[in-house]
Amino acid sequence: MDSMYKILDGRAIAQKIKNRLKKKVQASKLRPGLAVVFAGSDPASLSYIRAKERAAQEIDVQFFFYKLPSKSLTKHIVALIEELNQRKDVHGVIVQLPLPKHLNRSHILNAIALEKDVDVLSDQAKKLFENGRPVFVPPPASAAMELIKQSGKRAEQSVVTLVGHGILVGKPIETLLSQKAKTLFVCDQKTQLLSTKTRKADILISAVGKPNLITASMVKKGAVLIDAGTSRHQGKIVGDVDFDRVAPKTSFITPVPGGVGPVTVAMLIANVVKAALSNSKKFLRLD
Repeated sequence: MDSMYKILDGRAIAQKIKNRLKKKVQASKLRPGLAVVFAGSDPASLSYIRAKERAAQEIDVQFFFYKLPSKSLTKHIVALIEELNQRKDVHGVIVQLPLPKHLNRSHILNAIALEKDVDVLSDQAKKLFENGRPVFVPPPASAAMELIKQSGKRAEQSVVTLVGHGILVGKPIETLLSQKAKTLFVCDQKTQLLSTKTRKADILISAVGKPNLITASMVKKGAVLIDAGTSRHQGKIVGDVDFDRVAPKTSFITPVPGGVGPVTVAMLIANVVKAALSNSKKFLRLD
């Protein structure tokens, strides 16, 4: 099939963001700090943490990693977070999810100070974001918007369909798009005739974590396709999109891996830098 689609290269886009951040950090003479709290030994979580560490080190952000036993108690993790809230060398605090089931996730996330909640997972931070007054924008949402921007499409002039609205990725994207998109369709597992909604989309975003969920017949010709789903299939990390068959129908498409993921990590680090600069009465501009 003849096609003119372009790959939205998340690694290249993330590198440009990190280069701009590095200049900001150097000019400010500050040393931003990110603390990651993790309980357990989940290999996927450890891989994500390593990606965050590499990105932080690239732009001279201090990285503090607290790896706790999976049998840790909620009160001990909360006590650690409260200690990190007080530290002047820590500007961002994140708790790597998922947590072991016995832990009170809400209690732990709500312990993070608002001005350090760079993942935007506490109830207070989410509420401010949903009301259009965010301290920070959740990294998956700002990553999706950056990728849309790189495609040249404008959400304000587009029909956008979002498939999947889980707490970590889909929901923040939904919140941001509900404030920006001309028309927004949000679909989940209860949606009847999913393809009727996906085929209307100028911009189609999938964030489910189900291999080959999005097929060529579900995509409008010339659409921008943002694949924010990740899962393991036949030993590989894959997205939601049947890439080889779908890509030729699109104008722009993100690969998995190497699409949304690297940009999300860059946006997380951007929030940490913003926190450090805001703390010193300087404000970050990414443009």
